[in-house]
Amino acid sequence: MDYGWIEIAVAAIFVSVVITLVLSRGAGWLSWRFWRNAMVVSSTVMILVLLWLSFDTAAQTRPGGERLAPWTVINHEVGLKWNPEKRWQEPVVGEETGFFGKVYSPEEAYELVAKGKLVVQSRNCMECHTLLGN
Repeated sequence: MDYGWIEIAVAAIFVSVVITLVLSRGAGWLSWRFWRNAMVVSSTVMILVLLWLSFDTAAQTRPGGERLAPWTVINHEVGLKWNPEKRWQEPVVGEETGFFGKVYSPEEAYELVAKGKLVVQSRNCMECHTLLGN
């Protein structure tokens, strides 16, 4: 089942309100006990939502997962195709052409992508250190 951000936010607020009202029964909304319970419950619910979304995102964005192609996609021709339903361009993986004429194994592709990530990270470091003069 696929949940959007609005459903998650509304459900978290609803759960927080219900649990706060159950724990604070008999206390008015001006009572310190009500607001203490609201603070504890809303913080706990939001921490649980954050943990759930973190693990869900990590599972969806792993290479070869639901939303991300495996490392060997570097061996294929990649293009963009217009999706009229989403009104957005989506990546399309085409035929195998090799990366600069060479077809990489999954292990070699992983090492190549990991090295590319390090190069990009080092460029970002150099930009800041050059800017700051250190």
